[in-house]
Amino acid sequence: MRPRGFSIIELLVTIGIMAVVLSILLPVMSSARRSSRAVYCAANLQQIGVALASAAASHDGYMPLAGRIMVHGNPAGNVSMAPLLGDNEKRRYAYMSGSPGLGFLEIVAPLMNALVPELGVGNASFPTASEVYNASQNEPIGWRVFKCPGEPARIAGANFLEIVPMVDGIPIIMMGPQAADYAANEAVFGFRAGQRAYLAGRAAAIRRPSVTLLLADGGAPTRFRGGGDGAPLFWEIQPGAPRPLNLGDALDGGGRVFSRSPLFDPLRHRGRMNILFADGHVAVRSIDANSLRDVIVADW
Repeated sequence: MRPRGFSIIELLVTIGIMAVVLSILLPVMSSARRSSRAVYCAANLQQIGVALASAAASHDGYMPLAGRIMVHGNPAGNVSMAPLLGDNEKRRYAYMSGSPGLGFLEIVAPLMNALVPELGVGNASFPTASEVYNASQNEPIGWRVFKCPGEPARIAGANFLEIVPMVDGIPIIMMGPQAADYAANEAVFGFRAGQRAYLAGRAAAIRRPSVTLLLADGGAPTRFRGGGDGAPLFWEIQPGAPRPLNLGDALDGGGRVFSRSPLFDPLRHRGRMNILFADGHVAVRSIDANSLRDVIVADW
């Protein structure tokens, strides 16, 4: 007897069952993949937090500077930025080669560059285009840790460093390319000579480290595609605004806490964001004003 084959009806029923099973499994698998990316992203921030603590331990309790760094006075004459930052002995911050044409032989290293020794990268130079876009195993891990998995490579000028010295009364902005998906709290990392609103990276001056923002997911999905628009990634605080200031203030648009371009990305982690706090822990918050009220930006 010849073996009996499948009938057309049996084949169609089998295909239908497989289609139903796939329709159930695919959303589950997609959700699991998104969740794994969110966990990986949180792990990146956790690693950055450890690097920040290590850097502070090596620099008299100061973390690297980030955001806008305002230097008062006239730095013309090819000088180092260290004296202008009150760091004559260069114990607080890391430094790198500057731009002699703009009056600096040496500038303070931006956050990413200052952390590369803690993250396994051998030098503090700006990443090259191949280092930014290359997703192979050869890409330096120190740069990958600043990129949210699954997100396209984003390059923004001065993500973590904008030097605004006064040269003959004219502000000069020095911007360097940085590849990152995380935004900084400028109230902690920024530098303003003579203004107490900024801690200049001093970890011990943070009053409530368990609820104070250091870094968080940043960058709306419509930005930084294929090279970026040069917008920095950090939250600023309005001078004179009553304390405490929180990340919910940045979301409600009241101007007390603001950024130069949209930084909240509801699509990246399905309406949530990973946040690194000053005590080193990472937590997930919903992107809504009420959930972000307990994330302190500044209270000093």
